[in-house]
Amino acid sequence: MNDESEVVRTLPYCHALFEAYSAKGKQNITAENIEGSEYKSHFERQKRWFNEAAWYERSLRDTVVDFDDQYDLLKQDVYKGIEPVYHDEDFGTDGIKRLKKVHQQVVVLQLDRSNLKNIDNILGNDTKKGLCHVLVNDGKIKSWVKVDYDEVI
Repeated sequence: MNDESEVVRTLPYCHALFEAYSAKGKQNITAENIEGSEYKSHFERQKRWFNEAAWYERSLRDTVVDFDDQYDLLKQDVYKGIEPVYHDEDFGTDGIKRLKKVHQQVVVLQLDRSNLKNIDNILGNDTKKGLCHVLVNDGKIKSWVKVDYDEVI
């Protein structure tokens, strides 16, 4: 098992994606078999977006004085903007469809609460999509498939 597979096996956002793939495809998708599945290219795209968000965080952490507070505000803004779509009951257990609609929503958000928005041309659509996966890793979003409609975070 290589290092990348080990990381994929442990990250919550990967587990949430595997759960969505498994529910959609009616087969168990895991870190071990994602490469041979029909979801390989979708998963690679999601990893790319997650890595964009990780790069965004790493590149600004040491240059913005109150980065942690501003980054938390940014993530709160993202969640509040996607929450109505995320909690839409019409998706049922179709986690792939829910994720696609959440990504469509996040790219049109203004995200005005954080001062990080003032840094020109760095918060692009791929980073915004990746922030949705960061919310999964943070535990704000637990699943794309099994949404607790009574719990609004």
